[in-house]
Amino acid sequence: MSALPSIDVPSARSESPCDSASASPAGTRAPARRDCSGLTLVEVMVGMFIIGTAALAGLSGLLFSLRLSHSNLSGLVAHSTAVSVAEQIRALGFGGLDADPLPVDIPSIPAGSLTLDVWNDRTEDINDTPSLASDDLQMSIRPEITRGTTEDGVQIAQVIVRYRWVDRSFLTARTREESLTFLLSSSSTF
Repeated sequence: MSALPSIDVPSARSESPCDSASASPAGTRAPARRDCSGLTLVEVMVGMFIIGTAALAGLSGLLFSLRLSHSNLSGLVAHSTAVSVAEQIRALGFGGLDADPLPVDIPSIPAGSLTLDVWNDRTEDINDTPSLASDDLQMSIRPEITRGTTEDGVQIAQVIVRYRWVDRSFLTARTREESLTFLLSSSSTF
């Protein structure tokens, strides 16, 4: 049997100049191999787009966290001020509830007083920026006292300290309101 002649079939894939050094004729020096380990412009642009998108998402989350933190600080200061007022009213005792206005000190207005059943406006500089009044916490406190008598003839007073504040942490200003309630009686309790 005779051997079939060999046929050179060109490869479907063309070689890039980076794949291998091209064949050189006998006796000549082979050309230097090219360094093709870099990235293409498209790969760099896609990478920059992904990094930019991730950075924007992270920045957005950071800004939301900062706003939420400021909102919580405003609520905490308002609550702390209301608790301070409630403790001072409780310290007056049952007999001291007859005064109107109540001789209660507010942290932002020392030696002040609170009028019953009226919103008493207060301002707290929670950011320690005296020259910038627009970032201050604006709040109102309303003490309400309801008196009654138990079946045993003991006089009691239900004290409700309502407080509200304006939260400007997010895009729109929102007014929030909460209250604290406690009882005082004419007889001593142990």
